[in-house]
Amino acid sequence: MLIQNWFKIQVTKNTSMKILKISILFIITTLSLFSCKKLEETRFVYDGPAQIEFDATALNAITSPRTYPILTRVPGYGRGVIATSVAATGVVADPLLTRTSGTVKFRVNLITAQQTSPQVINYRVVATEKDASGADVVVTTAVAGTHYNTTGSFTIPANSSFGEVTVEILNPGATSGTRDLVIEILGNATIKPSVNYSKLGLRISQI
Repeated sequence: MLIQNWFKIQVTKNTSMKILKISILFIITTLSLFSCKKLEETRFVYDGPAQIEFDATALNAITSPRTYPILTRVPGYGRGVIATSVAATGVVADPLLTRTSGTVKFRVNLITAQQTSPQVINYRVVATEKDASGADVVVTTAVAGTHYNTTGSFTIPANSSFGEVTVEILNPGATSGTRDLVIEILGNATIKPSVNYSKLGLRISQI
């Protein structure tokens, strides 16, 4: 009788453990499926009009009172400017923008599906902007042919999401202070500039 009771207790314990394990597995599976479903529901897919943006404008803070960054360094693509080197981690600061920088490039991102044909994108140097009172303010103090050269257009290759604005920084000799250059991407007939990320400023040291 004692052996039978002991056996019944063991069977009951084993059954309870199996039920508990199955219940835990069910809960974990349910939570996993729910999490995957939520990720699918919140995944962002851009389906608006074709746009372009300056990579560096989207990833760096604006420089007040302007509505876009004015860079003093040339950033890597897909990240903000690194201003300080950290020897312990191997982080290296981005190069300063100076009169000796030579040719520098700034990535432009295509915000839509890749195109099957090359896209020629236009841009311009912004000479002046309106301030809060409506008055014209000079924003580009660099002089074409003296402090820089640039073409006014670039190409996003077919089946690509990126293009580059190229600026040749010229060396007129050491002076003092800085020269600013503000560039605005204009797009083309089918690809329009992003409202918030179409301008980029460069502050070029003349020391």
